[in-house]
Amino acid sequence: EVGRRGRVRCVRHVSTSGRAAGSLGALEGSASEGCGIDHSTTSATALRGHGTSTCGPGKLCPGGLQPMGGGIGKMAPATVGGGSRKRKHVDNRQMLQPEASPQEANLCGPQLLVFTPELFHSVLGFLTAAEAHRILDAPICHQHRVLMSKDPCVWRELCCSHPWHVERAQLDALCYWFSTKGAKAPLPPLGRYQPKFGSDTKNAMSNGATAYRRLHCTLLQSVQSLRSKSSGPEHRLACICAAMGRFSTVQGIQKEALAACLPLLQAEPMRRKAQASTLSALIVSCIHTFNHPALQCLALHALVLLARPLGGHEGAVHVGFAPSLPSLEGPVGGICGVLKLMDQNSDHSRLQAMACWSLVNFALNPSVKSYMLEQGAIQRVLQSMKLHPRDREVQFRAIFSLINLVVPDGNVSIQHHIEDIVHQLLEAMQSFCEDCRLVNRASLVLQNLSLNELNHATLKRPRVQRLLQRSLVQFGASDAVLGQSIRATLMRLFGSAVEELGISALTITPPVDPCFSSCPGRIPVTLQHVPAS
Repeated sequence: EVGRRGRVRCVRHVSTSGRAAGSLGALEGSASEGCGIDHSTTSATALRGHGTSTCGPGKLCPGGLQPMGGGIGKMAPATVGGGSRKRKHVDNRQMLQPEASPQEANLCGPQLLVFTPELFHSVLGFLTAAEAHRILDAPICHQHRVLMSKDPCVWRELCCSHPWHVERAQLDALCYWFSTKGAKAPLPPLGRYQPKFGSDTKNAMSNGATAYRRLHCTLLQSVQSLRSKSSGPEHRLACICAAMGRFSTVQGIQKEALAACLPLLQAEPMRRKAQASTLSALIVSCIHTFNHPALQCLALHALVLLARPLGGHEGAVHVGFAPSLPSLEGPVGGICGVLKLMDQNSDHSRLQAMACWSLVNFALNPSVKSYMLEQGAIQRVLQSMKLHPRDREVQFRAIFSLINLVVPDGNVSIQHHIEDIVHQLLEAMQSFCEDCRLVNRASLVLQNLSLNELNHATLKRPRVQRLLQRSLVQFGASDAVLGQSIRATLMRLFGSAVEELGISALTITPPVDPCFSSCPGRIPVTLQHVPAS
Protein backbone atom coordinates (compact mmCIF):
# COMPACT_ATOMS: atom_id res chain seq x y z
CA GLU A 1 0.00 0.00 0.00
CA VAL A 2 1.59 3.30 -1.10
CA GLY A 3 0.90 6.58 0.71
CA ARG A 4 0.27 9.94 -0.88
CA ARG A 5 3.96 10.91 -0.75
CA GLY A 6 5.14 7.66 -2.25
CA ARG A 7 5.95 5.98 1.04
CA VAL A 8 5.20 2.30 1.28
CA ARG A 9 3.04 1.17 4.15
CA CYS A 10 2.60 -2.41 5.30
CA VAL A 11 0.94 -4.55 2.65
CA ARG A 12 -2.47 -5.58 3.92
CA HIS A 13 -3.69 -8.25 1.50
CA VAL A 14 -1.92 -10.28 -1.12
CA SER A 15 -5.09 -10.83 -3.11
CA THR A 16 -8.51 -9.26 -3.07
CA SER A 17 -10.01 -12.72 -3.20
CA GLY A 18 -7.98 -13.84 -0.20
CA ARG A 19 -6.97 -17.12 -1.79
CA ALA A 20 -3.35 -16.82 -0.72
CA ALA A 21 -4.03 -15.23 2.68
CA GLY A 22 -4.08 -17.76 5.46
CA SER A 23 -3.13 -20.68 3.21
CA LEU A 24 0.54 -20.57 4.17
CA GLY A 25 2.25 -19.61 7.39
CA ALA A 26 4.17 -16.90 5.57
CA LEU A 27 0.98 -14.90 5.14
CA GLU A 28 -0.20 -15.23 8.74
CA GLY A 29 -0.19 -12.20 11.04
CA SER A 30 -1.64 -11.74 14.47
CA ALA A 31 -4.01 -8.88 15.11
CA SER A 32 -2.18 -8.00 18.32
CA GLU A 33 1.26 -8.09 16.69
CA GLY A 34 0.88 -5.31 14.14
CA CYS A 35 2.52 -6.08 10.81
CA GLY A 36 4.20 -9.19 12.16
CA ILE A 37 7.75 -8.31 10.98
CA ASP A 38 10.63 -8.98 13.34
CA HIS A 39 12.69 -5.81 13.15
CA SER A 40 15.61 -7.44 14.92
CA THR A 41 16.56 -9.49 11.84
CA THR A 42 17.00 -8.92 8.11
CA SER A 43 16.80 -12.58 7.08
CA ALA A 44 15.04 -13.14 3.75
CA THR A 45 12.79 -15.86 5.12
CA ALA A 46 9.11 -16.20 5.83
CA LEU A 47 8.46 -15.50 9.51
CA ARG A 48 5.45 -15.63 11.74
CA GLY A 49 5.47 -12.23 13.48
CA HIS A 50 6.75 -12.05 17.04
CA GLY A 51 8.82 -8.87 16.58
CA THR A 52 10.08 -6.56 19.26
CA SER A 53 8.18 -3.60 17.84
CA THR A 54 5.11 -3.16 15.71
CA CYS A 55 4.07 -1.12 12.73
CA GLY A 56 0.52 0.06 12.46
CA PRO A 57 -1.20 1.42 9.35
CA GLY A 58 0.59 4.40 7.90
CA LYS A 59 3.89 3.75 9.72
CA LEU A 60 7.12 2.89 7.96
CA CYS A 61 8.85 -0.43 8.61
CA PRO A 62 12.30 0.42 10.02
CA GLY A 63 15.38 -1.74 10.18
CA GLY A 64 16.75 -3.71 7.28
CA LEU A 65 13.45 -3.62 5.30
CA GLN A 66 13.81 -0.22 3.68
CA PRO A 67 10.73 0.83 1.69
CA MET A 68 11.09 2.08 -1.84
CA GLY A 69 9.78 5.30 -3.31
CA GLY A 70 6.79 5.89 -5.56
CA GLY A 71 7.96 3.54 -8.31
CA ILE A 72 10.15 0.57 -9.14
CA GLY A 73 12.96 2.84 -10.29
CA LYS A 74 13.17 4.79 -7.00
CA MET A 75 14.68 2.85 -4.14
CA ALA A 76 15.97 3.90 -0.72
CA PRO A 77 19.44 2.63 0.24
CA ALA A 78 19.42 -0.62 2.13
CA THR A 79 21.98 0.50 4.74
CA VAL A 80 23.23 3.84 5.99
CA GLY A 81 26.43 4.48 7.85
CA GLY A 82 26.17 3.90 11.59
CA GLY A 83 27.45 7.34 12.54
CA SER A 84 25.50 9.43 10.06
CA ARG A 85 22.98 12.02 11.13
CA LYS A 86 20.31 10.49 8.93
CA ARG A 87 20.62 7.11 10.67
CA LYS A 88 20.34 8.72 14.09
CA HIS A 89 17.30 10.70 12.95
CA VAL A 90 15.63 7.50 11.77
CA ASP A 91 16.43 5.71 15.03
CA ASN A 92 15.04 8.58 17.10
CA ARG A 93 11.88 8.62 15.00
CA GLN A 94 11.44 4.90 15.60
CA MET A 95 11.76 5.35 19.35
CA LEU A 96 9.19 8.14 19.38
CA GLN A 97 6.61 6.21 17.35
CA PRO A 98 3.60 5.11 19.43
CA GLU A 99 2.57 1.48 19.33
CA ALA A 100 -0.34 0.53 17.12
CA SER A 101 -3.71 0.47 18.81
CA PRO A 102 -5.80 -2.74 18.63
CA GLN A 103 -8.12 -1.03 16.13
CA GLU A 104 -5.20 -0.12 13.86
CA ALA A 105 -3.73 -3.59 14.22
CA ASN A 106 -7.02 -5.21 13.21
CA LEU A 107 -7.06 -3.09 10.05
CA CYS A 108 -3.61 -4.34 9.15
CA GLY A 109 -4.79 -7.93 8.55
CA PRO A 110 -2.57 -10.58 6.88
CA GLN A 111 0.78 -9.17 5.83
CA LEU A 112 3.15 -9.93 2.98
CA LEU A 113 6.56 -10.73 4.43
CA VAL A 114 9.92 -11.22 2.79
CA PHE A 115 9.92 -14.70 1.27
CA THR A 116 12.44 -17.15 0.03
CA PRO A 117 12.11 -17.61 -3.77
CA GLU A 118 10.80 -21.17 -3.39
CA LEU A 119 8.05 -20.14 -0.98
CA PHE A 120 7.23 -17.08 -3.05
CA HIS A 121 6.63 -19.27 -6.12
CA SER A 122 4.19 -21.33 -4.07
CA VAL A 123 2.31 -18.23 -2.97
CA LEU A 124 2.07 -16.90 -6.53
CA GLY A 125 0.42 -20.16 -7.53
CA PHE A 126 -2.68 -19.13 -5.56
CA LEU A 127 -3.06 -15.87 -7.51
CA THR A 128 -4.20 -14.99 -10.98
CA ALA A 129 -1.63 -13.90 -13.54
CA ALA A 130 -2.57 -10.22 -13.16
CA GLU A 131 -2.41 -10.38 -9.35
CA ALA A 132 0.96 -12.12 -9.42
CA HIS A 133 2.31 -9.48 -11.80
CA ARG A 134 1.17 -6.66 -9.50
CA ILE A 135 2.71 -8.35 -6.45
CA LEU A 136 6.06 -8.82 -8.17
CA ASP A 137 6.01 -5.27 -9.52
CA ALA A 138 4.94 -3.67 -6.23
CA PRO A 139 7.46 -1.29 -4.54
CA ILE A 140 7.44 -3.16 -1.23
CA CYS A 141 11.04 -3.03 -0.02
CA HIS A 142 14.62 -3.29 -1.16
CA GLN A 143 14.87 -7.02 -0.44
CA HIS A 144 11.73 -7.68 -2.45
CA ARG A 145 13.20 -5.82 -5.40
CA VAL A 146 16.55 -7.59 -5.26
CA LEU A 147 15.33 -11.11 -4.51
CA MET A 148 12.08 -11.16 -6.48
CA SER A 149 11.48 -8.30 -8.91
CA LYS A 150 15.01 -8.46 -10.32
CA ASP A 151 15.24 -12.25 -10.32
CA PRO A 152 14.82 -13.57 -13.90
CA CYS A 153 13.96 -17.04 -12.58
CA VAL A 154 10.81 -15.69 -10.91
CA TRP A 155 9.53 -14.05 -14.10
CA ARG A 156 10.55 -17.04 -16.19
CA GLU A 157 8.59 -19.33 -13.90
CA LEU A 158 5.60 -16.97 -14.09
CA CYS A 159 5.60 -17.12 -17.92
CA CYS A 160 5.83 -20.91 -17.96
CA SER A 161 3.09 -21.53 -15.40
CA HIS A 162 -0.71 -21.32 -15.56
CA PRO A 163 -2.42 -19.89 -17.56
CA TRP A 164 0.25 -19.26 -20.22
CA HIS A 165 2.07 -22.63 -20.24
CA VAL A 166 4.87 -21.37 -22.46
CA GLU A 167 7.32 -24.17 -23.20
CA ARG A 168 10.71 -23.49 -21.70
CA ALA A 169 12.38 -24.30 -24.99
CA GLN A 170 10.33 -21.55 -26.67
CA LEU A 171 10.49 -18.96 -23.90
CA ASP A 172 13.89 -17.45 -24.73
CA ALA A 173 13.05 -17.35 -28.44
CA LEU A 174 9.75 -15.63 -27.66
CA CYS A 175 11.47 -13.03 -25.47
CA TYR A 176 14.05 -12.46 -28.18
CA TRP A 177 11.31 -11.88 -30.75
CA PHE A 178 9.58 -9.19 -28.71
CA SER A 179 12.86 -7.65 -27.55
CA THR A 180 14.02 -7.12 -31.13
CA LYS A 181 10.72 -6.71 -33.02
CA GLY A 182 8.44 -5.19 -30.41
CA ALA A 183 5.02 -6.25 -29.18
CA LYS A 184 3.26 -4.76 -32.22
CA ALA A 185 5.63 -6.01 -34.90
CA PRO A 186 4.09 -6.95 -38.28
CA LEU A 187 3.16 -10.59 -38.56
CA PRO A 188 5.37 -13.01 -40.53
CA PRO A 189 3.75 -15.26 -43.19
CA LEU A 190 0.92 -17.45 -41.83
CA GLY A 191 1.04 -15.49 -38.59
CA ARG A 192 3.99 -17.47 -37.16
CA TYR A 193 7.31 -16.07 -36.03
CA GLN A 194 10.61 -17.74 -36.83
CA PRO A 195 13.14 -16.24 -34.40
CA LYS A 196 16.83 -16.60 -35.22
CA PHE A 197 18.16 -17.82 -31.91
CA GLY A 198 21.91 -17.24 -32.03
CA SER A 199 24.80 -15.69 -30.15
CA ASP A 200 23.24 -12.21 -30.25
CA THR A 201 20.25 -13.37 -28.19
CA LYS A 202 22.00 -12.76 -24.87
CA ASN A 203 22.88 -9.23 -25.94
CA ALA A 204 19.25 -8.54 -26.87
CA MET A 205 18.15 -9.94 -23.50
CA SER A 206 20.91 -8.39 -21.39
CA ASN A 207 18.41 -7.02 -18.88
CA GLY A 208 17.45 -10.55 -17.81
CA ALA A 209 14.36 -10.14 -15.67
CA THR A 210 13.29 -7.04 -17.60
CA ALA A 211 12.79 -9.04 -20.80
CA TYR A 212 10.67 -11.68 -19.08
CA ARG A 213 8.74 -8.99 -17.21
CA ARG A 214 7.92 -7.18 -20.46
CA LEU A 215 6.85 -10.45 -22.05
CA HIS A 216 4.51 -11.21 -19.16
CA CYS A 217 3.11 -7.68 -19.33
CA THR A 218 2.50 -8.12 -23.07
CA LEU A 219 0.66 -11.38 -22.43
CA LEU A 220 -1.61 -9.67 -19.90
CA GLN A 221 -2.34 -6.83 -22.31
CA SER A 222 -3.24 -9.29 -25.05
CA VAL A 223 -5.70 -11.08 -22.77
CA GLN A 224 -7.29 -7.76 -21.83
CA SER A 225 -7.76 -6.85 -25.49
CA LEU A 226 -9.28 -10.27 -26.23
CA ARG A 227 -11.75 -9.96 -23.36
CA SER A 228 -12.70 -6.38 -24.10
CA LYS A 229 -16.30 -5.83 -25.20
CA SER A 230 -15.97 -2.13 -25.97
CA SER A 231 -14.80 -2.47 -29.58
CA GLY A 232 -16.83 -3.63 -32.56
CA PRO A 233 -16.94 -7.23 -33.82
CA GLU A 234 -14.66 -6.54 -36.80
CA HIS A 235 -11.99 -5.03 -34.55
CA ARG A 236 -12.30 -7.95 -32.15
CA LEU A 237 -11.86 -10.42 -35.01
CA ALA A 238 -8.71 -8.58 -36.08
CA CYS A 239 -7.40 -8.68 -32.49
CA ILE A 240 -8.06 -12.42 -32.33
CA CYS A 241 -6.14 -13.12 -35.53
CA ALA A 242 -3.27 -10.86 -34.43
CA ALA A 243 -3.00 -12.47 -30.99
CA MET A 244 -3.11 -16.03 -32.37
CA GLY A 245 -0.40 -15.15 -34.87
CA ARG A 246 1.96 -13.35 -32.50
CA PHE A 247 1.61 -15.91 -29.72
CA SER A 248 1.34 -19.08 -31.77
CA THR A 249 3.26 -21.08 -29.12
CA VAL A 250 1.54 -19.67 -26.02
CA GLN A 251 -1.23 -22.01 -24.95
CA GLY A 252 -2.98 -19.47 -22.72
CA ILE A 253 -3.32 -16.86 -25.49
CA GLN A 254 -4.60 -19.44 -27.96
CA LYS A 255 -7.24 -20.58 -25.48
CA GLU A 256 -8.41 -17.02 -24.80
CA ALA A 257 -8.52 -16.21 -28.52
CA LEU A 258 -10.54 -19.31 -29.41
CA ALA A 259 -12.99 -18.67 -26.58
CA ALA A 260 -13.42 -15.09 -27.82
CA CYS A 261 -14.04 -16.08 -31.45
CA LEU A 262 -16.82 -18.61 -30.77
CA PRO A 263 -19.53 -15.98 -30.09
CA LEU A 264 -18.44 -14.00 -33.16
CA LEU A 265 -18.73 -17.01 -35.48
CA GLN A 266 -22.33 -17.58 -34.44
CA ALA A 267 -23.34 -14.43 -36.34
CA GLU A 268 -23.51 -14.90 -40.11
CA PRO A 269 -21.98 -11.51 -41.13
CA MET A 270 -18.91 -12.14 -38.98
CA ARG A 271 -18.70 -15.76 -40.12
CA ARG A 272 -18.47 -14.52 -43.72
CA LYS A 273 -15.59 -12.18 -42.79
CA ALA A 274 -13.86 -14.88 -40.75
CA GLN A 275 -14.01 -17.34 -43.65
CA ALA A 276 -12.19 -14.79 -45.80
CA SER A 277 -9.52 -14.09 -43.16
CA THR A 278 -6.55 -16.10 -41.90
CA LEU A 279 -8.51 -17.44 -38.93
CA SER A 280 -8.94 -20.95 -40.34
CA ALA A 281 -5.19 -21.29 -40.98
CA LEU A 282 -4.42 -20.10 -37.44
CA ILE A 283 -6.89 -22.58 -35.92
CA VAL A 284 -5.43 -25.45 -37.94
CA SER A 285 -1.94 -24.43 -36.82
CA CYS A 286 -3.15 -24.46 -33.21
CA ILE A 287 -4.47 -28.01 -33.64
CA HIS A 288 -1.11 -29.24 -34.93
CA THR A 289 0.97 -27.32 -32.36
CA PHE A 290 -0.64 -28.22 -29.03
CA ASN A 291 -1.61 -31.49 -27.43
CA HIS A 292 -4.04 -30.19 -24.79
CA PRO A 293 -7.55 -31.73 -25.02
CA ALA A 294 -9.42 -28.68 -23.68
CA LEU A 295 -7.67 -26.35 -26.13
CA GLN A 296 -8.20 -28.77 -29.01
CA CYS A 297 -11.92 -29.03 -28.24
CA LEU A 298 -12.18 -25.24 -28.51
CA ALA A 299 -10.30 -25.31 -31.82
CA LEU A 300 -12.57 -28.05 -33.20
CA HIS A 301 -15.66 -26.12 -32.12
CA ALA A 302 -14.34 -23.06 -33.94
CA LEU A 303 -13.79 -25.14 -37.09
CA VAL A 304 -17.37 -26.43 -36.84
CA LEU A 305 -18.72 -22.88 -36.91
CA LEU A 306 -16.21 -21.67 -39.48
CA ALA A 307 -17.10 -24.44 -41.96
CA ARG A 308 -20.84 -23.92 -41.51
CA PRO A 309 -22.49 -22.65 -44.74
CA LEU A 310 -23.93 -19.16 -44.77
CA GLY A 311 -27.60 -19.22 -43.93
CA GLY A 312 -27.38 -22.63 -42.27
CA HIS A 313 -27.84 -23.76 -38.71
CA GLU A 314 -27.31 -27.02 -36.85
CA GLY A 315 -29.47 -29.84 -38.19
CA ALA A 316 -30.67 -27.94 -41.26
CA VAL A 317 -30.69 -29.49 -44.74
CA HIS A 318 -28.00 -27.82 -46.82
CA VAL A 319 -28.81 -26.74 -50.37
CA GLY A 320 -26.17 -24.78 -52.23
CA PHE A 321 -22.41 -24.33 -52.02
CA ALA A 322 -20.39 -24.96 -48.90
CA PRO A 323 -17.58 -22.56 -47.95
CA SER A 324 -14.17 -23.40 -49.35
CA LEU A 325 -11.43 -23.36 -46.73
CA PRO A 326 -8.03 -24.03 -48.37
CA SER A 327 -6.44 -24.75 -45.00
CA LEU A 328 -8.42 -27.99 -44.62
CA GLU A 329 -6.64 -30.10 -47.23
CA GLY A 330 -3.03 -31.19 -47.33
CA PRO A 331 -0.78 -33.14 -44.95
CA VAL A 332 -0.74 -30.27 -42.43
CA GLY A 333 -4.34 -29.23 -43.08
CA GLY A 334 -7.37 -29.28 -40.87
CA ILE A 335 -8.69 -32.68 -41.96
CA CYS A 336 -5.43 -34.50 -41.24
CA GLY A 337 -5.21 -32.61 -37.95
CA VAL A 338 -8.69 -33.72 -36.89
CA LEU A 339 -8.04 -37.35 -37.84
CA LYS A 340 -4.71 -37.27 -36.00
CA LEU A 341 -6.45 -36.00 -32.87
CA MET A 342 -8.96 -38.83 -33.09
CA ASP A 343 -6.13 -41.36 -33.24
CA GLN A 344 -4.10 -39.81 -30.41
CA ASN A 345 -7.05 -39.25 -28.05
CA SER A 346 -9.19 -42.30 -28.69
CA ASP A 347 -10.20 -42.55 -25.01
CA HIS A 348 -11.27 -38.89 -24.70
CA SER A 349 -15.01 -38.94 -25.34
CA ARG A 350 -15.56 -35.19 -25.51
CA LEU A 351 -12.79 -34.69 -28.05
CA GLN A 352 -14.07 -37.62 -30.12
CA ALA A 353 -17.56 -36.12 -30.18
CA MET A 354 -16.25 -32.69 -31.18
CA ALA A 355 -14.05 -34.18 -33.91
CA CYS A 356 -17.00 -36.10 -35.39
CA TRP A 357 -19.04 -32.90 -35.29
CA SER A 358 -16.38 -31.02 -37.26
CA LEU A 359 -16.50 -33.67 -40.00
CA VAL A 360 -20.20 -32.90 -40.60
CA ASN A 361 -19.64 -29.54 -42.26
CA PHE A 362 -16.38 -30.59 -43.92
CA ALA A 363 -18.25 -33.22 -45.94
CA LEU A 364 -20.60 -30.63 -47.46
CA ASN A 365 -17.87 -29.74 -49.96
CA PRO A 366 -17.53 -32.55 -52.58
CA SER A 367 -13.78 -32.18 -53.08
CA VAL A 368 -13.15 -32.02 -49.35
CA LYS A 369 -15.36 -35.07 -48.76
CA SER A 370 -13.41 -37.10 -51.31
CA TYR A 371 -10.20 -36.16 -49.54
CA MET A 372 -11.73 -37.14 -46.19
CA LEU A 373 -12.76 -40.56 -47.49
CA GLU A 374 -9.28 -41.13 -48.90
CA GLN A 375 -7.75 -40.31 -45.51
CA GLY A 376 -10.01 -42.76 -43.68
CA ALA A 377 -12.65 -40.53 -42.08
CA ILE A 378 -15.27 -43.29 -41.93
CA GLN A 379 -12.86 -45.66 -40.18
CA ARG A 380 -12.22 -43.03 -37.47
CA VAL A 381 -15.94 -42.40 -36.97
CA LEU A 382 -16.71 -46.11 -36.64
CA GLN A 383 -13.80 -46.52 -34.24
CA SER A 384 -15.23 -43.76 -32.02
CA MET A 385 -18.62 -45.48 -31.98
CA LYS A 386 -17.03 -48.82 -31.03
CA LEU A 387 -14.87 -47.36 -28.24
CA HIS A 388 -17.67 -45.29 -26.69
CA PRO A 389 -20.85 -47.34 -27.13
CA ARG A 390 -22.60 -45.84 -24.07
CA ASP A 391 -21.66 -42.21 -24.63
CA ARG A 392 -24.67 -40.49 -26.14
CA GLU A 393 -22.77 -37.43 -27.40
CA VAL A 394 -20.19 -39.51 -29.26
CA GLN A 395 -22.86 -41.70 -30.85
CA PHE A 396 -24.99 -38.70 -31.83
CA ARG A 397 -22.13 -36.72 -33.42
CA ALA A 398 -20.72 -39.80 -35.15
CA ILE A 399 -24.10 -40.66 -36.70
CA PHE A 400 -24.50 -37.01 -37.66
CA SER A 401 -21.21 -37.11 -39.59
CA LEU A 402 -22.19 -40.32 -41.40
CA ILE A 403 -25.24 -38.63 -42.96
CA ASN A 404 -23.04 -36.83 -45.47
CA LEU A 405 -20.17 -39.31 -45.65
CA VAL A 406 -22.27 -42.25 -46.90
CA VAL A 407 -23.75 -40.35 -49.85
CA PRO A 408 -22.10 -41.62 -53.08
CA ASP A 409 -19.89 -38.86 -54.42
CA GLY A 410 -16.71 -39.14 -56.46
CA ASN A 411 -14.68 -42.23 -57.20
CA VAL A 412 -14.05 -43.30 -53.60
CA SER A 413 -15.92 -46.49 -52.69
CA ILE A 414 -17.18 -47.23 -49.18
CA GLN A 415 -18.70 -50.65 -49.91
CA HIS A 416 -16.29 -52.42 -47.56
CA HIS A 417 -17.59 -50.27 -44.66
CA ILE A 418 -21.34 -50.78 -45.21
CA GLU A 419 -21.55 -53.81 -42.93
CA ASP A 420 -19.89 -52.01 -40.00
CA ILE A 421 -21.91 -48.83 -40.58
CA VAL A 422 -25.26 -50.65 -40.47
CA HIS A 423 -24.22 -52.66 -37.41
CA GLN A 424 -23.14 -49.56 -35.44
CA LEU A 425 -26.31 -47.69 -36.45
CA LEU A 426 -28.57 -50.48 -35.23
CA GLU A 427 -26.64 -50.79 -31.97
CA ALA A 428 -26.97 -47.05 -31.33
CA MET A 429 -30.69 -47.05 -32.19
CA GLN A 430 -31.28 -49.89 -29.75
CA SER A 431 -29.11 -48.43 -26.96
CA PHE A 432 -30.65 -44.96 -27.22
CA CYS A 433 -34.12 -45.92 -28.35
CA GLU A 434 -35.74 -43.12 -26.32
CA ASP A 435 -33.63 -40.37 -27.92
CA CYS A 436 -35.67 -38.90 -30.75
CA ARG A 437 -32.85 -36.76 -32.17
CA LEU A 438 -30.40 -39.66 -32.34
CA VAL A 439 -32.97 -41.97 -33.97
CA ASN A 440 -33.75 -39.16 -36.42
CA ARG A 441 -30.11 -38.94 -37.56
CA ALA A 442 -29.78 -42.72 -37.75
CA SER A 443 -32.86 -42.97 -39.96
CA LEU A 444 -31.36 -40.36 -42.29
CA VAL A 445 -28.16 -42.42 -42.61
CA LEU A 446 -30.16 -45.54 -43.44
CA GLN A 447 -32.18 -43.59 -45.98
CA ASN A 448 -29.01 -42.35 -47.71
CA LEU A 449 -27.62 -45.89 -47.73
CA SER A 450 -30.82 -47.21 -49.29
CA LEU A 451 -30.38 -44.86 -52.26
CA ASN A 452 -27.63 -47.16 -53.55
CA GLU A 453 -28.93 -50.55 -54.71
CA LEU A 454 -25.57 -52.11 -53.93
CA ASN A 455 -26.37 -51.68 -50.23
CA HIS A 456 -29.79 -53.37 -50.33
CA ALA A 457 -28.37 -56.81 -49.62
CA THR A 458 -27.00 -55.54 -46.30
CA LEU A 459 -30.06 -53.44 -45.42
CA LYS A 460 -32.79 -56.00 -46.19
CA ARG A 461 -32.65 -57.68 -42.82
CA PRO A 462 -35.41 -58.29 -40.26
CA ARG A 463 -33.61 -56.31 -37.58
CA VAL A 464 -33.40 -53.22 -39.80
CA GLN A 465 -37.09 -53.45 -40.63
CA ARG A 466 -38.11 -54.04 -37.02
CA LEU A 467 -36.14 -51.10 -35.58
CA LEU A 468 -37.33 -48.72 -38.30
CA GLN A 469 -40.96 -49.69 -37.80
CA ARG A 470 -40.77 -49.28 -34.05
CA SER A 471 -39.07 -45.90 -34.41
CA LEU A 472 -41.81 -44.86 -36.81
CA VAL A 473 -44.46 -45.85 -34.27
CA GLN A 474 -42.72 -44.14 -31.38
CA PHE A 475 -41.63 -40.84 -32.96
CA GLY A 476 -43.43 -40.57 -36.30
CA ALA A 477 -46.30 -38.48 -34.92
CA SER A 478 -44.04 -35.88 -33.28
CA ASP A 479 -41.18 -35.75 -35.81
CA ALA A 480 -42.30 -35.23 -39.40
CA VAL A 481 -38.78 -35.52 -40.84
CA LEU A 482 -38.20 -38.84 -39.09
CA GLY A 483 -41.57 -40.20 -40.20
CA GLN A 484 -41.01 -39.24 -43.83
CA SER A 485 -37.47 -40.65 -43.84
CA ILE A 486 -38.43 -44.01 -42.31
CA ARG A 487 -41.45 -44.46 -44.58
CA ALA A 488 -39.34 -43.82 -47.67
CA THR A 489 -36.65 -46.25 -46.51
CA LEU A 490 -39.11 -49.03 -45.61
CA MET A 491 -40.95 -48.76 -48.91
CA ARG A 492 -37.71 -48.72 -50.86
CA LEU A 493 -36.36 -51.79 -49.08
CA PHE A 494 -39.44 -53.81 -48.11
CA GLY A 495 -42.23 -52.47 -50.32
CA SER A 496 -44.43 -51.19 -47.48
CA ALA A 497 -43.98 -49.28 -44.27
CA VAL A 498 -46.31 -51.37 -42.04
CA GLU A 499 -46.96 -54.51 -44.05
CA GLU A 500 -45.09 -56.78 -41.65
CA LEU A 501 -47.01 -55.50 -38.62
CA GLY A 502 -50.35 -56.68 -39.97
CA ILE A 503 -52.28 -53.99 -38.06
CA SER A 504 -54.36 -51.01 -39.03
CA ALA A 505 -52.59 -48.20 -40.81
CA LEU A 506 -53.85 -45.68 -38.26
CA THR A 507 -53.39 -47.55 -34.98
CA ILE A 508 -50.11 -49.37 -34.62
CA THR A 509 -49.14 -51.24 -31.47
CA PRO A 510 -45.47 -52.21 -31.48
CA PRO A 511 -44.40 -55.63 -30.19
CA VAL A 512 -43.42 -55.88 -26.54
CA ASP A 513 -39.81 -54.84 -26.10
CA PRO A 514 -38.04 -53.48 -23.00
CA CYS A 515 -36.52 -50.69 -25.08
CA PHE A 516 -39.87 -49.29 -26.19
CA SER A 517 -42.99 -48.08 -24.51
CA SER A 518 -46.01 -50.38 -24.70
CA CYS A 519 -48.44 -47.50 -25.28
CA PRO A 520 -49.97 -47.53 -28.77
CA GLY A 521 -49.25 -44.59 -31.06
CA ARG A 522 -51.69 -43.20 -33.58
CA ILE A 523 -49.98 -41.93 -36.73
CA PRO A 524 -50.88 -41.50 -40.40
CA VAL A 525 -49.10 -44.00 -42.64
CA THR A 526 -49.03 -44.16 -46.43
CA LEU A 527 -49.42 -47.72 -47.76
CA GLN A 528 -48.81 -47.04 -51.44
CA HIS A 529 -45.90 -48.80 -53.10
CA VAL A 530 -43.28 -46.35 -54.34
CA PRO A 531 -40.56 -47.52 -56.72
CA ALA A 532 -37.01 -47.15 -55.47
CA SER A 533 -35.24 -44.05 -56.72
